[in-house]
Amino acid sequence: MFLSVYISKGGIYMLRRITKGWKSWQMLAILTLAFSFGLVSNATAASDHKTKKAHDRPVWLEKLETQIDYEEMMSGMDGRQDRLDKTFMQLMDRLQNKIKEHATPASSGGGFHDSWSAHQLQQSYLLGPTEAKQEVFKGAHCPSNAPVKKYDVVAINVEITLNQWGDYYPGYTYVLKDDVERVRAEEEKNAAAREDELDPGAVTNGLQGDAIQPLVIRANQGDCLRVTFSNELEDEDAGFQVNGSAMIISSSGLPATAASTGGITASGESQDFEWMIPIDEQEGSHMIQSHAGRDPSSLGLTGVMIVEPKGSKYLDPWDSKPMKSGWEAMITNDDERDFREFVLIYHEVGDESFR
Repeated sequence: MFLSVYISKGGIYMLRRITKGWKSWQMLAILTLAFSFGLVSNATAASDHKTKKAHDRPVWLEKLETQIDYEEMMSGMDGRQDRLDKTFMQLMDRLQNKIKEHATPASSGGGFHDSWSAHQLQQSYLLGPTEAKQEVFKGAHCPSNAPVKKYDVVAINVEITLNQWGDYYPGYTYVLKDDVERVRAEEEKNAAAREDELDPGAVTNGLQGDAIQPLVIRANQGDCLRVTFSNELEDEDAGFQVNGSAMIISSSGLPATAASTGGITASGESQDFEWMIPIDEQEGSHMIQSHAGRDPSSLGLTGVMIVEPKGSKYLDPWDSKPMKSGWEAMITNDDERDFREFVLIYHEVGDESFR
């Protein structure tokens, strides 16, 4: 399940879901809310990206199902997924009837009737299918006179602590190279806090300024986004793919996809990418993920790249100094209204192989 909604001065940007019975490939939900300091326009932002009907099944999903079928056969569990699908759909039919039985007077009418409980069953309006889709586009090298936003990004293994009670899981994350030491320091502090039930460790409410958090980077319309990506995972390949972008591999000019030579980076190696963001590119969020495998993304190797208005600057909400990354920021602009931006990330942790 991947849901991405961008609400800005122009309105709602993107909404998406891909589902097939029990095989609901849950990934990440990114909700970017940009609140203007002034009046907010009621106009709805339109995307220039190409789209296709939601019922068209993407090629990668077909390949994924084929791979899972093969894994089941090799494990001596051929046909297990089909039986699970059938059982699950029968259960969903029964639960759907229960939703209607438990309708309350407060939810007896309107477009969102009964949606209070439907979200638990992945049946809510917000999770409905749309024509939006994840794809990349053919790009080109940045011209020499384009403004540059440069990021050094590292993929690392990390223990991700979920709350102040010390619950954690061994996961993955993208992090700026300059912040790796901060991540390791918080990781040690959280590990030590597990020995004391009253010690919250380094986890704050809402991850306000925490080093261990999903990577959120920004670039403006008309900017050249340059990323040097280093894979420091332990014996695993990794990628840095920005959905809905025209990012290319700098050395070859090939699209930055898993299918391109150099699109996947081996452990201990690095790769340079660039994206010349068009001046008329739609403002909003783009999911960052590794297409080298399913499990790392489901265990934290995800992030967000946000296209901001041309000429924008990003300030830390704590001290008003320029910032490189973070889920909350103050966006200032000499030609447009300033606004505060919040990136709400919904992540269902799990093993995409259902192990």
